[in-house]
Amino acid sequence: MTSTPHLRSAPSPATPASTSPLLFSILNTLTYPHILFIGVPSLAYSTLKYLLSPRPFASWSLSEALFIRYKKVQNGPSSFVLPPLPPYSEEWTVPATQFNTVSQDELKRIDIEVVSVPPVPAGMQTGIALCPGVESVLRPGFWLTPDTSKGRADEKAKEGEKVVLHLHGGGYVRGHPLWIDCPHGIALTLDQRLFSMNYRKCLSDSTAFPAPLLDALAGYIYLTRTLSFPPEAITLIGESAGAHLCLILSRYLSDLSLPQPGRLVLISPWADFMMNPADLRGTYASYADYDFLLPDRLAMGARSATRHYTPEMVRGAYFSPALARAGEYTYLGDWDDAKRTRVMLVYGTKEVFEDEDKAVVAGMIRDRVDVAVYTDIDGWHTKVSGEPVANKKFRQGLLEWSSAA
Repeated sequence: MTSTPHLRSAPSPATPASTSPLLFSILNTLTYPHILFIGVPSLAYSTLKYLLSPRPFASWSLSEALFIRYKKVQNGPSSFVLPPLPPYSEEWTVPATQFNTVSQDELKRIDIEVVSVPPVPAGMQTGIALCPGVESVLRPGFWLTPDTSKGRADEKAKEGEKVVLHLHGGGYVRGHPLWIDCPHGIALTLDQRLFSMNYRKCLSDSTAFPAPLLDALAGYIYLTRTLSFPPEAITLIGESAGAHLCLILSRYLSDLSLPQPGRLVLISPWADFMMNPADLRGTYASYADYDFLLPDRLAMGARSATRHYTPEMVRGAYFSPALARAGEYTYLGDWDDAKRTRVMLVYGTKEVFEDEDKAVVAGMIRDRVDVAVYTDIDGWHTKVSGEPVANKKFRQGLLEWSSAA
């Protein structure tokens, strides 16, 4: 019998329950009165506070203050519960993407194709990925192909071609690879095919971790074995929970003794699952007014995602990479090693994750990882992914970093 000391004997009793589709629909209908009776007064209060108080920092504008306040209240009562599992058919379709950073002319340059990604090969589900009732399954992946890239959609890798493997955010409980246009802009900027895995959301015992890890691994195996991309040709990139999953995947590749991707780009990574919403400290407290993330929702997502794992495992480097101990990043290679993984970590200097993202950077530097830091000055969480000006600067920085030796 395989030993699984990382697992609880049963899912955590603190696991929040996923809401039924009917109840979630009812809660969503309450969004409009919520915005009217809670949101509008809240926006009025924020306006008065902005006009009557000194600016907390020079770049803080009224439009930003109202945007952050609106983001906090826009989902109404449904913000405080877990959504139901998405319908299977929706996971395989292209959604109504929110286009903020890519123009319609740019969008016309991108072909989108959905493909089926097979489960990981037998024997690759081991260690942290072993959990009764959670298996690797067929999953959808989405190709974004710029009109000038070397290869098209699911063709075999061309000689010298590079590719992007993208993992989206959403707190492990919501989201879709194409729900925002950040991956479209990355594909165009790098002029590379971009493949985004629609990993399972942690809303049930069978789709909680290790399910997202197995799906991300399936995408990596698909690129390296089915399409024959060399690992060093892959840029693994994610935002928020997707960046967290990128770190988990890279650590698990090391456990499997598989080659690492050549580049790792982490946008506002969620990096500490031990945050306690009842005792907020550091940037969770000091930047609460300048970021739209809700600590209670984050904690709910973390508990749902890690329901099968012991508290010690959740506190460890896999789920809380900000708490990684000395030596736990050495698998990414020494900065003097020609075969090292180059890392770019991006965060806003007014986002609640700033402390934990700085801790990840410090841990990597301590372990001699080749890590570059891109700071979005006064930016909130993942601002570079969706705000046009910040996104344009980030894409230019990404291109310059990717082009460097």
